[in-house]
Amino acid sequence: MSPARRSGFSLLEVIMATAILLGCLIVLGDLAAVGRRHARDAEDLTTAQWLCQTKLNEILAGVELARPVENQTLPDAPGWAYSVEVESLDRPGLVSLRVTVSEVLPELEEAAGRRRARQFTLTRWIRGPDQQDTAGPGSESLLTTPSGPGFGAD
Repeated sequence: MSPARRSGFSLLEVIMATAILLGCLIVLGDLAAVGRRHARDAEDLTTAQWLCQTKLNEILAGVELARPVENQTLPDAPGWAYSVEVESLDRPGLVSLRVTVSEVLPELEEAAGRRRARQFTLTRWIRGPDQQDTAGPGSESLLTTPSGPGFGAD
């Protein structure tokens, strides 16, 4: 009589399968963390773009004055600040209006270097304040140049 053969897995096969499963779970967990971080970064950049465009539109509509401002907090968006630069150009009658919105990080997070603050800048050429409104509506918007991550500048 021949000895009976057992069907099933050996202890070595079970240990190897468990090790492979654990390795896959670790890799997938890391990928999920990277995905969450990138989603948060994209959301922060979108918020910065929206706030920057809103502030630029307020200036162009005359709600805010086109004057230089540095690191003023945005009352409607806690944790964000804006700066405005106005500089004359080589072309007569034109000035460059640059609005930058940046995230204000808590001191602990900034000191620890966990992440860097998001920032977005829009530049628009407009007629200077000494120019009269003779060209009609919408003519002050000669050029809009977005910059920031994804636009070739950081």
